[in-house]
Amino acid sequence: MEPVKDYNSQVGLRLWKFREGMNLSREAFGERCNLSPSFLSDIEKGRKSFTAKTIFKICTTFGITADFLLFGKNESPDADLILEMLRPLDPDSREDVRHIVSTYVEGIKRAEEKRKKK
Repeated sequence: MEPVKDYNSQVGLRLWKFREGMNLSREAFGERCNLSPSFLSDIEKGRKSFTAKTIFKICTTFGITADFLLFGKNESPDADLILEMLRPLDPDSREDVRHIVSTYVEGIKRAEEKRKKK
């Protein structure tokens, strides 16, 4: 296999696993980050690579890092554990968890900012 195709296959497989782990169809995933389902299919199957703009869309939409998407590296060893905890949840429950965590993180950031001002 050509190095580029092999790389595209690895990244595509990682994206596919992530999307499946989120329990999202290609249509739902693509709708969230403004990508067509056919383009996602081509990426997941390693037939196409994607641009920095597409990587940015996916990472910012789903709160993942480019390191994870491109190289499979998580920022924290706990990230895999958290993902495993979320896998069995239905999409609505995952969205609830995302909202709860987002609200919690925003509260922590505000508290840290207040401490810095003191």
